[in-house]
Amino acid sequence: MGDSIQVYAECYANLWFARKLEENLKNLEAFEIHHKPTMGRDKILKKLSRVRGLAIGVIDYEEGQARNFLDAQSSEYRRIDEKLSIRVGSQKLKGKLLVVFDPKFEDHPVIKENLPGDFRSWIKSKEALSKLLILQKAESFERILNIAANHLSEVLIRLKEGK
Repeated sequence: MGDSIQVYAECYANLWFARKLEENLKNLEAFEIHHKPTMGRDKILKKLSRVRGLAIGVIDYEEGQARNFLDAQSSEYRRIDEKLSIRVGSQKLKGKLLVVFDPKFEDHPVIKENLPGDFRSWIKSKEALSKLLILQKAESFERILNIAANHLSEVLIRLKEGK
């Protein structure tokens, strides 16, 4: 597992977003992205708690009681927009970063406005990896991706310096 930052993505849509972040940050860090179709949010949080050093989870915030645990495990967060935030973990997730869609990737306005009406039927499937390419042409998506990547790079540098 070398010096790469371990990245865990919850679903195929989050995996796609993790890959886009990796492309934007390739000059700063090497990522090793992990995804399994059975990886839910809770499994990712558990894996993150066991990784030594920096690691990133790309997850959905979800709804209901599941949010409370994530809130308790975040020492700070920065809202990228109304549906996306980057959180720095605390307690069991100390030194870990979370890229969080609130409540889900598919509920983000940029996703809704740029994808065809039937996208919910495939957004969590492997098809998402190819079908989400349409977002690369959306200026609004590119802006959000750049803001998220810039903030992630700032926090990664800060955490590596022990601040």
